[in-house]
Amino acid sequence: MDFSKFDTRGRSETGARMILCDPDTGEPLGEGDDAPVVIVRGVAARTAQSRLAEMTRKAKKTKGDDAAAMERLHKTLIDTAMAYVAGMENVEIGGEPVTDVDGYRRLLDLTFPAMDSKRDDDGEPILRDGKDSNGNAIQIPDFELVNTPFAKQIIEFAGDMGNFSASASKT
Repeated sequence: MDFSKFDTRGRSETGARMILCDPDTGEPLGEGDDAPVVIVRGVAARTAQSRLAEMTRKAKKTKGDDAAAMERLHKTLIDTAMAYVAGMENVEIGGEPVTDVDGYRRLLDLTFPAMDSKRDDDGEPILRDGKDSNGNAIQIPDFELVNTPFAKQIIEFAGDMGNFSASASKT
């Protein structure tokens, strides 16, 4: 029996085509031959795993303050997504085609994660127990991501092994 049909690592390394979607609505930003496409490696790709391992080693050496938490989240999303980007098609910034790593990073930096407090069925913020800087008990709102920046779209696509299976449809 030829087991090459189960080579999700090889297909993950080659990558699959993902059409970019509007970060706020989730609607595809095009269709057919003119759609903006990112060639995304899967999480099983050896190249992606190597880059993610390097990111983890570097992350252990850095610290930050809470005031910069959103910027750190944004940077982490971009750095993680970059491990999966193998190329782009039909993507321009300011009328210039995006064709290299610097352009890929610029594209991912265009969309910033938007957070809002989680709400219950009555529309009230969901709170959890926490402590202030003096150690006093307080209620802290829970937050959630309310948009899907380009980087997050790539990360989610890369993590879905079905996109890299032998039976995956080609976009």
